[in-house]
Amino acid sequence: MSADNQQETVVCSDEYLAGFADAEGCFNISLKNEDTTRFGKTLDPVFHVTQHWKGKKVLEEFRRRLECGVIFEKHGQPGIWLFHVNRNHDLLEKVIPFFDEHKLITKGKDFEIFKEIMIALEQKKHSQKDAFKEFRKLAEAK
Repeated sequence: MSADNQQETVVCSDEYLAGFADAEGCFNISLKNEDTTRFGKTLDPVFHVTQHWKGKKVLEEFRRRLECGVIFEKHGQPGIWLFHVNRNHDLLEKVIPFFDEHKLITKGKDFEIFKEIMIALEQKKHSQKDAFKEFRKLAEAK
């Protein structure tokens, strides 16, 4: 079997994927202007992993294992690919449980803040002005 064929059949362990995300992943809560929302802003959560095209197979392994997300080439950066999850349901039901089970070292605090905000969003706590301000501070502090 050639090296190319071996790479096509590689299956990464969950621990490998967690370590990879600890190095190359990002748990992000963007604050976006949105005139139609109550406070004129919205919290936009996303988990993504970035990789050069040579490592795209690892991104495919994330998508296979988590059963969610999309993979696409990063705009304006040829050869750079992203595994991207932004659906709240997928973040809450697939991504967060995965990283609850497979602890992160470097990005552990970022993950915990991300998780706290995601749970609050699910519970609709962001519709209260004081709570929204607190989540905004947490998101900006990350």
